[in-house]
Amino acid sequence: MDKGSDRFKKLLARVNKILKKSSKTSEELVSFASHFFANGNADDFVDYKPEEIAAIARSAFEFRTQRQLGKSKIRIFNPEQDQNGWSGSHTVIEVLNDDMPFLVDSVLDELAESAISIVLLLHPVEKIKRLVKTGAIASSGKGSSDVRESFIHIHVERIGSPARCEKLLKRLEVVLKEVRLAVIDWSAMMDRVNKVIDEYKQVPPPIPVDELAESLEFLNWLINGHFTFLGIRQYTFEGGAETGDLVAVKRSSLGILRDAKVEVLRRAGKLVSMTPEVRDFLQDPAPLIIAKANVKAKVHRRTHMDYIGIKMFDLQGRLKGELRLIGLFTSVAYTRSVKAIPILRRKAMRMIDASGVGRDGHSGKALQNILENYPRDELFQIDDQTLLQNALGMLRLSDRPRTAVFVRKDKFDRYVSALVFVPRERFNTDVRVKIGNFLAQAYDGRISAHYTSFPEGTLTRIQYIIGRNEDQTPSPDTADLEVTIEDLTRTWSDNLIAAIKSQNDGAAARALIKNYAKAFSPSYQDVFTPAQGLADIGRMEKLSDIGGLSIEFGADAHGDEECSARLKLYHCGGPIPLSDRLPILEKMDFRAINERSYEITRGHGPACDDVWVHDIVLQHVKGQKIHLEKLKDRLEACFMAVWGGQAENDGYNALVLNQSFDWRDVAMLRAYGKYLRQVGASFSQAYMAATLVRHGAIATWLVDLFHTRFGAYSSRGDAYNKA
Repeated sequence: MDKGSDRFKKLLARVNKILKKSSKTSEELVSFASHFFANGNADDFVDYKPEEIAAIARSAFEFRTQRQLGKSKIRIFNPEQDQNGWSGSHTVIEVLNDDMPFLVDSVLDELAESAISIVLLLHPVEKIKRLVKTGAIASSGKGSSDVRESFIHIHVERIGSPARCEKLLKRLEVVLKEVRLAVIDWSAMMDRVNKVIDEYKQVPPPIPVDELAESLEFLNWLINGHFTFLGIRQYTFEGGAETGDLVAVKRSSLGILRDAKVEVLRRAGKLVSMTPEVRDFLQDPAPLIIAKANVKAKVHRRTHMDYIGIKMFDLQGRLKGELRLIGLFTSVAYTRSVKAIPILRRKAMRMIDASGVGRDGHSGKALQNILENYPRDELFQIDDQTLLQNALGMLRLSDRPRTAVFVRKDKFDRYVSALVFVPRERFNTDVRVKIGNFLAQAYDGRISAHYTSFPEGTLTRIQYIIGRNEDQTPSPDTADLEVTIEDLTRTWSDNLIAAIKSQNDGAAARALIKNYAKAFSPSYQDVFTPAQGLADIGRMEKLSDIGGLSIEFGADAHGDEECSARLKLYHCGGPIPLSDRLPILEKMDFRAINERSYEITRGHGPACDDVWVHDIVLQHVKGQKIHLEKLKDRLEACFMAVWGGQAENDGYNALVLNQSFDWRDVAMLRAYGKYLRQVGASFSQAYMAATLVRHGAIATWLVDLFHTRFGAYSSRGDAYNKA
């Protein structure tokens, strides 16, 4: 026994002890509580005290004391201490019903559809006696009926709105009604399909023998556990098969179709019994139609129901109507080999024969594998011509993997099914969403569903179901779709490689791609574009020795371009400590707002393999504008002069940013300050530097005087005599 179950048993023992101490407790309640919590888990009750768990048991026991036979009983409430004996942050949902299939999954699907999160689920099933007249629990067998009863007890995140609770209750009532109808009519629906099979055998309709035999095999396959029948309704023509309408035969409806208002096909935005698709099928020689209904199932799985239409003939072999089946193919239908499924096996063989590749060769086996892994719902519905075209296209992908799109448009404009193949290394959730949004726009629709699979090879397959509006479906060129999708799936590295090729030729491009295609980390790619990466490569290529440094001042594209700037430092061999770089910038009158470091792991071409890029966002200490177009070169030269030991790191360097001085002009003023100290001036170097920065005009006059007296060009002009 694991520790969790042992801990829960101890918890239940405490709960039973609390219940037995109460004068209101009966032996039946204690017995019920043990059964009610039997499949629980201690972790589900961490938010409850034993006294509260006892109150939950008492409340549930009182709820189950009475239920009208043949009907479900539902309660949704927010527990309150004075009314229920406990309170909490959860809403309680209780469903009491005759035990039958599909109850729990149907209820949970409704909660999921309503975006309601479950925190606790208990589902005890017990056999009890209920009085036939009142539905109360009976103490004896007189006037009672044995009932196997399901009790679904759920705690969900609190639903504060009473109106929302009421709407949820109404939806659950509909779900449970449909579950009951589907279950109680199950045998009758099986019998109805068996009757059609017998009718087809006794009076064969005017259909080719092999096709009729395969259709009968398929119907037998359905009733042998491969189809969850939810409803059946028979229709007959009123006004003739050519132009007449289908009218439901009285008392022919079973399951959820017992409700005369329930239709599963849509035309012009309304649910109807006849659509152009159905009329086309009825005029086609095929005895069966397999399609998707326009309505999602509320029973078992919340997905669009499968619709199977069976033609009905009179004794003279004339078409008289349709028997309509709705439900869901079971999981076996999706996992069993195509060769084991009637109709699909013949379709697969037709494709292989039509392809001309042969059944036993390499291509033939590859084609069989494609058909085996083709989306099963698609395989049921797709026409032979489209399937052959798509399957052969997928076969070519095995030789040359690439981005590819295979589209099937519903001929009645209800939806578009698109199978998209993309390189696996490029696939992620963001890519899937981008492609879906693009296809929805291209086909003027919306993404109703998507399914991702990872077949053998290097490609990922995504199937998109694009729900359509009622107008004509657009027909974009598939090649154009593939070009756009390939662009959407291009990675940052792909774009960097393209940028390198556009700026370099031959061996130079190959060398750069080898060294940098995989050099940039995801964190770098999140911040910088491939074009910026290419610019950084240019800087890094100039570094040759360990300890080498290159820098660049630039605009801050993500901030205030006038009042902030970015400095990038490129350093070989390791990161530069903050204590080595920030003091230089602070003396230049900058303050660092943000800093990020990135390790660029290059290939084996450069002399130093790893480069660290430090990206620093800077502002003027007084929040003033930074005129980079004029100062960029001088700021870079000043930083490098200090870094290289050619200039001192002190307050004089702020004159570069504030007065547009060259670092050599700053060095001249620094020298004058030191001469003054030597001749006995009492002012410190820091004080003299701060004074010159504060009185910039005086500093400018001093520099101009120096250049005038010694014959050099002004450092604030375009030329500078470095002699």
